[in-house]
Amino acid sequence: RISQGVFLLLIAAALGVYVEIEEGQKVCFQEELGQEVSVLVKFQVIPKKDGGIVLSPFTVAGTVKDNRGNTVFESGEVKPEGRFSFISKTSGEHEICLEVAGTQKRKMDVHIDIATGDLQVDYATLARSENLNDMELDLKRIEDKMKSIQSEQAYMRGREAAQRNTDESSNTRVMWFAIAQTVLLLGTGLWQMMHLRRFFRQRKIS
Repeated sequence: RISQGVFLLLIAAALGVYVEIEEGQKVCFQEELGQEVSVLVKFQVIPKKDGGIVLSPFTVAGTVKDNRGNTVFESGEVKPEGRFSFISKTSGEHEICLEVAGTQKRKMDVHIDIATGDLQVDYATLARSENLNDMELDLKRIEDKMKSIQSEQAYMRGREAAQRNTDESSNTRVMWFAIAQTVLLLGTGLWQMMHLRRFFRQRKIS
């Protein structure tokens, strides 16, 4: 079982991070992704040297969940160094986790790189398979970059529109609450005035 989790926020689209954890723990990174975005995760887990401990084999498991808690990817137990890729099905925050399986509680250095969009394309292999010259390959890079930027812009526009709708809805609720509060205060004040007038009239008659 996992004794605890370490949660970090990745702001950049492609970022290399080093983290220290213990064997038996997991480390999770949260990445904002648009819909249908290709993601490549490279990782390396290295045990810290300790002369008093006999090093035993260990494995790493990678998992990815979307903002609804649905599992997008599971690697199973793999070697301490490798890679995996997935495509986001929904837009929003995705949680990318690595778990180190073991019982010796050794300190581990975890290095992880997360690349999105055209950052994971192997253009050398693409050039050989499609017989592209240098100029055609550069145009392909520019085309992929433009698609990635357009996808990101569309995602950000969607987020801005959703946030704007939320703000407008909140402002409308606040406005109606203020109006209701004003009406209530005016009604309370009017009732108090009528009550006081009736009270003084009764005192005057008596």
